[in-house]
Amino acid sequence: MAQSLFENHNGKHILLLSEVRSRPLLVVSAVVASLAIAVACTHLFVSSPINAVAYQLPKPPTFEGELAPNGRLSKAELILDDQVYGPECIAIDRKSDKLYTGLKTGLICEINYKEKQPKILRAVRLTSLEGCDGSYRSMPKCGRPLGMR
Repeated sequence: MAQSLFENHNGKHILLLSEVRSRPLLVVSAVVASLAIAVACTHLFVSSPINAVAYQLPKPPTFEGELAPNGRLSKAELILDDQVYGPECIAIDRKSDKLYTGLKTGLICEINYKEKQPKILRAVRLTSLEGCDGSYRSMPKCGRPLGMR
């Protein structure tokens, strides 16, 4: 970068104040120009690997047949209230009439649901870690069973 230097009467070089003030503006201008050139070159020379295609969703199904509104869930009976927490998935064994579910506490329970007073027959924990209480804080460490078949 060219600088304007003058010698004073002692032979020392002096940088003009106007040169000092114009340097930051020159640096900022160079950075802005470089970014503009980089963006323009990227836009012009780089082709996109994405070939977008227009898509229109089909009409949603009507609420008829199996999708018709009904009151089946309003007739459901709540069992084992305050005994099982966060059942994730339910599997029913029709031969033994037992219900199996994984809970958010990490337990897998076998439940006799056909009796007048349903009860938990067995509960198995798949981990021996402490503090697995089903809270969000314990999920990364303890996990929980998510699917039954």
